[in-house]
Amino acid sequence: MRDLTDDIRTVEVAWRILSVLPRAGAYSELRASLRALSSRFNITELIMPLHALRFTAPLHRHRELTGLLIELAEEELARETEPEGRSISSYTLRNLWADTDRKKARRYSVQAIRASSFYADKAYFWSELGAYLFNYRRFSAALRCYEHAYEKLGKTERRSRYGDALMYVGRYSDALRVFEVIANDEAKAESHQNEVHLDVAEATIKALALKHIKQVYGIESQKRQTHSARDRMDQDHNISDADMLSRCDAAIREDALCHRGWFNRGVILNKQGKREEALWSFLVAASAGTEDDEAWLNVMILAFEHHRDYLPTLLIYLTHERGSAFVRYMTENAQGRANEGERAMLMELARLLATQIPKRKEAVVRLHGPDGTKIITGPAR
Repeated sequence: MRDLTDDIRTVEVAWRILSVLPRAGAYSELRASLRALSSRFNITELIMPLHALRFTAPLHRHRELTGLLIELAEEELARETEPEGRSISSYTLRNLWADTDRKKARRYSVQAIRASSFYADKAYFWSELGAYLFNYRRFSAALRCYEHAYEKLGKTERRSRYGDALMYVGRYSDALRVFEVIANDEAKAESHQNEVHLDVAEATIKALALKHIKQVYGIESQKRQTHSARDRMDQDHNISDADMLSRCDAAIREDALCHRGWFNRGVILNKQGKREEALWSFLVAASAGTEDDEAWLNVMILAFEHHRDYLPTLLIYLTHERGSAFVRYMTENAQGRANEGERAMLMELARLLATQIPKRKEAVVRLHGPDGTKIITGPAR
């Protein structure tokens, strides 16, 4: 029987066929087609659409597709003899393993650096590695990567991540300077690019949080005692509000980013009617624990009362960082409120958030051809 891939004359036609097969779950046919086509086309170019498809594939398809791409990348690494080629293949494998096996991802990151100097001057490599390490709470290592990307190589996009790393290693004054530069960048503030807007919004929010830490506790830098602070807040049952505030203060002095310390402090201040002061405590808590929807909800409610000028910034940040999960949380919370005014206010804020959530995240895939030329694909299809 004649192989139909014999009739494919261009890489664009090959892309169309190779993109259809994983959607149908035809992985045996996909492997066979790739092997047949690789004799006539560059394998890196052939698999480009498959990398982009990973970002939009359903979970079961995503796993199968990732497994195939890992298999192909490992074969490529085994064949590769040139140092730069080994760096490139290792970088690809780092990205493919990043979500499922951090030990392998870390190993391939090291291999990509050691095999050659190809990535030494690639700012995106160091910022991506920094983000990966930060997500696993390797803050000092992440900071070294970010310093290389932003200070030595001049990266400007999403510079707030650099400020984040400085903040989480306890260099609060240095982080504040980074955030203030971003927040006061008029060109960024006027840009219509979502990523730039997000950078300004995040920098503005975290600059406010760090200013409040300095104002209330005078802390500009510290070696964070995270375990000790957490232990203090674990003993928070059946104590008075005064004792709780005292315990929060002690925990925050040990770790100025102690999420529970700031959150509980906000709860007590709110009970005492000090609602504007509670706003700042909840803002620090939310900035230190960005997945805490309850803290962000309190920030939104109190900002609506006392600082409505911050609402557009909060909406931009929460749209990108919390998205539909926060919209659902806010809607459910609003529906349970007896106060009609609060219910209407929360529903309106939820509506505004829902209308701004991007329909689809852009998937940028960085691959390299055998000559070292960078290839970037755009939005995932």
